[in-house]
Amino acid sequence: MLLMGACPTPERDTIRFGLDPAFDEAGLGPWLKALYEEHSGERIKLVPMPAERLVTAVEAGELDEVLVASELSMNALKAKGLLVEVEPMAHEEFVVIGPHKNVLGSHAGSRGVTMYRDIARSNYRLLEPHPDSLEGGMHEWLFRQTRDRIKPGIWFASKLSGQQLVRAAIQGNTFALVRRSSLLLTSREGHIPHRIWADADPELVLVFTAGRIHPQRTKGDQERAARFHKWLVGPEAKKALTTFGEDRVGHPFFGAGAPLEGQGATFAPLRPWLKEQLNKLPKSDSTSSPPPKAKP
Repeated sequence: MLLMGACPTPERDTIRFGLDPAFDEAGLGPWLKALYEEHSGERIKLVPMPAERLVTAVEAGELDEVLVASELSMNALKAKGLLVEVEPMAHEEFVVIGPHKNVLGSHAGSRGVTMYRDIARSNYRLLEPHPDSLEGGMHEWLFRQTRDRIKPGIWFASKLSGQQLVRAAIQGNTFALVRRSSLLLTSREGHIPHRIWADADPELVLVFTAGRIHPQRTKGDQERAARFHKWLVGPEAKKALTTFGEDRVGHPFFGAGAPLEGQGATFAPLRPWLKEQLNKLPKSDSTSSPPPKAKP
């Protein structure tokens, strides 16, 4: 006779880990899952979750742990008291790429919001990211900080993000705000930006925050969830994270934890890397002679 409650349910036997689909591009979720399962022998179920659905899923008890890149989503989770432990787990950065020619003149060294204002007033084209993407959220924030009321008519809206945004910006020879990991991944296909206009910028850091769901808001095993969260924000996972991506592109995608206030990302900037990439190209392919400006 089978006793009620004698066997753990799959729901309690597996740690349900919610991540933004933006992490899928670099393969961060599967990498963390494999690393922790090897470390602990416990099982992880990855649950890709768009930022707009994350809060609802947590309220419904569908997750035990989350890794969030959207500041709005994290603030909503905190405001509703849905998390019991919160800590920055990793970070990357946004990078501004664009034409090789110095179209900003003496303003070429500006940073963050100032650079966005200078681009907006330069009458040079910019390819806007998908509005619901991580890039789109930062793009809108940067433009609002410029206090310009109307976007330039030569800024082109798109539904692109990640590697698709990088490819389109390079091919169209336009400015674009892209993610470091997307830029590095796209370079494996031979898509090299004409120029990096901004990186290692404190205003362009993207922090990934890990949060353990409040015990009263989840049906999962609390001891398992607590162990996973402790490992996720602990020294072993963070140390491993600082090399994630090196086997594919020679550089890490992310840095551990969050940089100090007012400082840029903790990994090496990409401009020296770009110089190396351009030196490898045949003369005819060099971005010193950029392609015709195709409309995005």
